[in-house]
Amino acid sequence: MEQIIHWLMKIEHIANDIYARASDYFRDNEDLKEFLDHSADDEAAHYHAMGSAAEHYRSRSLPAPSIEVDNETRNRIEGIFTQISKQLDDRSLSEETILTHIVNAEFSEWNDIFLYAISYLKEEVSEFRLSAKKMQNHLRHVEMFMEKSPFGRALLQKLTEIPPVWQDDILIVDDEIMVSELIKAVLHRDGHIDIAENGEEALRKIEEKYYKLVISDVDMPVMDGLTFYRRAVELFPTIKNRFIFITGNPSADKVNFFKTNGLAFLEKPAPINILREEARKRLML
Repeated sequence: MEQIIHWLMKIEHIANDIYARASDYFRDNEDLKEFLDHSADDEAAHYHAMGSAAEHYRSRSLPAPSIEVDNETRNRIEGIFTQISKQLDDRSLSEETILTHIVNAEFSEWNDIFLYAISYLKEEVSEFRLSAKKMQNHLRHVEMFMEKSPFGRALLQKLTEIPPVWQDDILIVDDEIMVSELIKAVLHRDGHIDIAENGEEALRKIEEKYYKLVISDVDMPVMDGLTFYRRAVELFPTIKNRFIFITGNPSADKVNFFKTNGLAFLEKPAPINILREEARKRLML
């Protein structure tokens, strides 16, 4: 979690700087300048919220992270701001271009993960309830401005018109709710996601609903992941092709089980891009 928090702090800092520079660049466009000033202030507040989150997490015993911000995801999102910076430097940035960049950045995994980090803490510390509300308001502010702009309106229209390719149900099984919620934050665009805290609960859920994908931890109380898998296959033989295991303890016995049964497995922390790629492979079967 520490790695994710520090990456979020880095992105918030970069976004604050870029939005402030862009505000000066578009100083003759009153509406756009006001929007960029507001966005820069929001990113500064988000940066400080992540700093507080880092302090809070530092004093707690946390489960092993289930995912990590891989280089592909990191470079894609950071690259948006790098491109804006270059276009500011060479004075080639248009209103349409910066709004395109902003939509691509603000509606990416960046803010999904930010909201996850804040939402997990908001029940414990009142400060984070306010931060979660501010983030929601920030995204609403982006949407409202885009609706007023002919360029932004077209961009939002494009986003909403893209039909979701994956509408299937996904089940995440892990005894650490923090782990499950983080995976859910990353994959929420790929389908409807349910969560179970152990194999026994997961078994009840697959008896009630068809899940196109099951992402499961291995070491869990009540019923572990491998027992859950065996029981699930007894009930529904074809489900064996729809499992992905994530484990922080890839012992020789576990790895042998995965390979013998032709199962996909990832070690914690799993890169976001690899987790998404493996998930989509199975969702397309």
